Amino acid sequence: LNSFGQSDDSEVYDTAKRLDPLAATADEVFRSFSFKNPMDSSMLFFSQYDRIKRENVGIQNTGDIGMPYINQTFNISNQTGFYTGFNPYGDQFFKSKDLILHSARLPYTEFRFAQGKSGQRGLIDFNALHTQNFGENIGITIKYHSVAYDGFYTRQSTVNKNLLAGMYFRSRNKRYLAIGSYAWNKATNFENGGMEKSSANDSFFRELQPSVRIVDVMLNNAKSINRLSELKFQHAYSIIRKDSIGLVYLAHHFLLQRQSNYYTDLSSDFGYYDSVFYFNNDASTDSIGYQSYSNALEIFTPINEKGLAFKAGIQYDNFSYRGQAENDNYFVMQSHNTSIYSQFNFDFLNVFNSQASGRLYLEGFNAGDYQLEWNNQARISEAKGINLNAQLNLGSRHPGYQQTRQLSNHYVYQTNFENTAYKSLQIGLDKKTKRPALYNAYSYALPNKQYGAFLNYHLIDNYIYYGQNGLPNQGSKGQSCLQFRVFGHLNLKKFQFHQEFTTQAFSKQLASQVLLPSWLTKGSYYFQTYAFKKASFIQIGFDATFSASYKARIYNPAIMQFQLSEGSVGAYPFVDFFINAEVKTARIFFKMEHINADLPNPYFYSNYLYVTPFYPAPPRRFRLGFAWKFYY
Repeated sequence: LNSFGQSDDSEVYDTAKRLDPLAATADEVFRSFSFKNPMDSSMLFFSQYDRIKRENVGIQNTGDIGMPYINQTFNISNQTGFYTGFNPYGDQFFKSKDLILHSARLPYTEFRFAQGKSGQRGLIDFNALHTQNFGENIGITIKYHSVAYDGFYTRQSTVNKNLLAGMYFRSRNKRYLAIGSYAWNKATNFENGGMEKSSANDSFFRELQPSVRIVDVMLNNAKSINRLSELKFQHAYSIIRKDSIGLVYLAHHFLLQRQSNYYTDLSSDFGYYDSVFYFNNDASTDSIGYQSYSNALEIFTPINEKGLAFKAGIQYDNFSYRGQAENDNYFVMQSHNTSIYSQFNFDFLNVFNSQASGRLYLEGFNAGDYQLEWNNQARISEAKGINLNAQLNLGSRHPGYQQTRQLSNHYVYQTNFENTAYKSLQIGLDKKTKRPALYNAYSYALPNKQYGAFLNYHLIDNYIYYGQNGLPNQGSKGQSCLQFRVFGHLNLKKFQFHQEFTTQAFSKQLASQVLLPSWLTKGSYYFQTYAFKKASFIQIGFDATFSASYKARIYNPAIMQFQLSEGSVGAYPFVDFFINAEVKTARIFFKMEHINADLPNPYFYSNYLYVTPFYPAPPRRFRLGFAWKFYY
């Protein structure tokens, strides 16, 4: 087992002559106490400071960074148990399951910062990571992110803050292990509802100069505040040992979750909701609050590089959900769940790895729900780093509670939806980027995967979506989606070409419910070289995203959901020009976003630069940012 991430310079060379800490998920630390994953040193998409855009082929948001979004690639969530059904910020919010722990001989800190002018405050996007060991058996990791953005259009301001802290402890005799984590998130968003919905307003918008493209918006007083926090503690004690090595462990897990939304608007905004109000003719003051705590008892064996390992447990959840409009109109739901779960891991000489897991809800609110997952990876060629992957997911779950019941000033409903059932199969090949034992910046700046191709098939019963009236609906059984995803990176040393492409075909009914593009692509094309007698490393190039034209969903702030619409987006390219530079432990980028804005006639593209119907993308603009590593 490798407990530390620092080593001498003879193993790997980079321009900083330093090694980053090694990383592991919380489950990897808990089950095997090993740190094997190197931090990504690639500079691919380094200038893309929006993490959600960087990690996905394409997204549809409400205009810019830190705002509500959906993924343009269809994916059926395998979430089980009780869940609220709302989180418009998705993976922007940190959760305990996202915790990555590190091992390093030297305390390590990394800062990432991006800024740009927009309005009075402009953009300030800040990321910080600090990890530190106190001996071999104690370590802490703290990750923080915040974005404060004025926006370019009217009432587009947002402030999104995220914190994730974790620690691990192992006793000297290696009998006891504990991991704790805390996640905290808050997003404050001024909701503008998009531009006024008329062809005249669209024409007016296109005719304006980019620097003064200010138009009337639908909501002039609406605001939302979303919060999500989690506190998790898990610990284990070895009950069967051999030669001072734990063979079987007894574990306990505790998780406390809280989630809330607070939404306000004034009567002047009610036209956006077809002048529908149930409790207050002057203003809306809506809130949702959710709290749960979970306890689980578990028995497990450590995961090793070969052989069979397992875990199995029973979990009890207690939770409450409160919906409220004004002070005197509310409901409270309190319930619980009892579930059992298990997982089996099989590793054969690092050539074949298989993991099967499942959960079944025995009684409570989600009685009868289940989820099964089976992941397999086989190494076809060790020399070439080619792997065959296969994954199977299937399950059945209750709707999110917001899809079941809503009490607010603009929406009041109760539904009796059936469970949503799904089956997903993925098969594919990928090839790892091979690096020599000693390598230079031309190779360490490459992505971890050289190419890959994957075929996904989803079969869905009773899919839940929101109609044009903002009310939830449920589709029929037997709906399907077939996807093909491919990516590749061509390394010509000084010239680099990276391309990702996804195509997806939906059954007729599902296509009318998800409203996503039939294809989308993202690429990066750049020249790279050493400069100043190898004192620095420079990349100069372009990033581009593009998708098919498609009828798209529009965001409804009162329900925090994307609902059906007749508006279209897509068939419009977004191209960015960037310069990346690295000097020792510092990296910096200069970026001109959306350089193609208004270069053709503004009527050349039917959907123009809209990213969501009535929500335009920002115009051409300059951004500056850096990342800096500190080894103490």
